[in-house]
Amino acid sequence: MIILNSIRLYEVVINVMFFSLNLGVLICIECSGIHRGLGVQLSQVRSLTLDALSEEQIEMLRDVGNAAANQIYEAELDAEKTLSTHAQRKEFISQKYQDLTFTASQFYDTIIESRKTGSQKTLAAVQKMVKRETPSPTKSIQSDNVSH
Repeated sequence: MIILNSIRLYEVVINVMFFSLNLGVLICIECSGIHRGLGVQLSQVRSLTLDALSEEQIEMLRDVGNAAANQIYEAELDAEKTLSTHAQRKEFISQKYQDLTFTASQFYDTIIESRKTGSQKTLAAVQKMVKRETPSPTKSIQSDNVSH
């Protein structure tokens, strides 16, 4: 069972196998299917083990990461949620990335603009700004804090 508490989503994962290329976050296998259902304009899912990663993709995972993405996409989330079923996860992921229900207001326009232009660099720049405000003790792309 996954519990959403405050602005962070925690899940114990032994092997994170997927990531969203344009969001710069690590995701579990179940959530990778949900992300694929959103369409590539919102979340481009890649496998960490099956797909070849470019240096730019590896750099994005290091620079952005789940903590920064959650600061953007879960900034307005104040309720505790239980996400134990597939339907609950699907609804939450749709609200989070498609509807931008919990997105920080200062980033909303930038995210909408990046969707219109198809530019991943705009969104990555916003995520990097948040990342700089919250220093990470390591630059590893391995994480127990998995986005959904």
